[in-house]
Amino acid sequence: MGEKYDENDKTASERKGFGAIISKIFDSKTNRSENENADSPQMDGVNNSNDNNKTKRVFTKEEKEAIEMEKETLRLLKIQKYNPTTCKEACHRNVDKLIERHMNWNRELAVFYYYDEIDFILSQMIDVFKSINTLVETDGPIIVCGDIHGQLIDLLRIFKKFGMPAKQKYIFLGDYIDRGNNSIEVINLLFLLKLKYKDKVHLLRGNHELQHINKVYGFYEELSERFDDECLGEDVYMRYNDIFRYLPLAGCIGGKILCMHGGMSDEIVSLDCIRNISRPLTSVNGIACDLLWADPDDTITDITFNNNRGVSIKFGNNALDNFCSRLNLDLIIRGHQVCPIGFALFNNGKLITVFSASDYDEDMKNLAGVVYITKASIIPISIKCPKIEKEKDPLIRKQQKLIKDNCFKQQNNT
Repeated sequence: MGEKYDENDKTASERKGFGAIISKIFDSKTNRSENENADSPQMDGVNNSNDNNKTKRVFTKEEKEAIEMEKETLRLLKIQKYNPTTCKEACHRNVDKLIERHMNWNRELAVFYYYDEIDFILSQMIDVFKSINTLVETDGPIIVCGDIHGQLIDLLRIFKKFGMPAKQKYIFLGDYIDRGNNSIEVINLLFLLKLKYKDKVHLLRGNHELQHINKVYGFYEELSERFDDECLGEDVYMRYNDIFRYLPLAGCIGGKILCMHGGMSDEIVSLDCIRNISRPLTSVNGIACDLLWADPDDTITDITFNNNRGVSIKFGNNALDNFCSRLNLDLIIRGHQVCPIGFALFNNGKLITVFSASDYDEDMKNLAGVVYITKASIIPISIKCPKIEKEKDPLIRKQQKLIKDNCFKQQNNT
């Protein structure tokens, strides 16, 4: 089945990524060069192409500092192929420093990397995910995060509000990359945290962790812009996708809450159907496809083909009720769709969509959200964003009350 892309998606050319920054730097240099030529005296009867006859431009101290700053900015945007002072062993000893580098991110620049640091991260993570089951089984308390889409500022805001994985457990529902400006930083930080806190950071696969998707929605372009060596950038891109093929497809919290990126599948008759999916998955079909692509739809009752995406299914209330009853589940949590307040309820709170990238939709001005799960409660939370939060407060309170009431009903029925 061929995928159909959302017409509202931003194209690569519309992204304000590193290419725009680099172009700005080069434009400023070009303008300076033109100004220099304008300042050079033109002498009648003299061939100014002769270097000996050109007047040498003398830069002021401020201009020299500006040039050096531009050079440094460009250097920081590029991934250096070799680091003369470190090696893989040194990288391993400095995982904490690599994490700290991301946490101290300057919003005006990219996080600086040497190639051997990225090489270290990728070589470690392939083995980490090979050792993890297709269905991650964990318990609360835990924070469930939806799509991040390269928005490092939102990821850092979540950690600032709820704490680092040393103290708080997290499960992420995929779509870490594409569309945002900092996909490399987002995925590297999550990989580093998974490496350091293996049992407290769980990363599921989203549909943007499919190569034919992230080839055209920004991740490939971002990597290409960050490497001077085109072949090396291509190799690193392929290695990221090699790891994505091993990412788990779903998570189960306390045996009662099933998490995935997309949605349910009518082909799942027990959780073993997920546990038994072998990886790596180069392409996804059947159950795996639905877990990454399916959507709920309150205008239908059962299951129909997902015409909006051109792949997988849409499911209604009856289909979801039957699915949860069959698997003895209380709740489904998924990502995949932007929500005005960062989360949205379906079927009276039996399903929660959570989306953790704020201001993702320019018209909607959406908040980012997470779902906080303890052994006693399920709390969807909108992350504060002063510019767009106030007008959405009534909707936030209404949705939180609905999930709270529904949670109590489920507990009383069990």
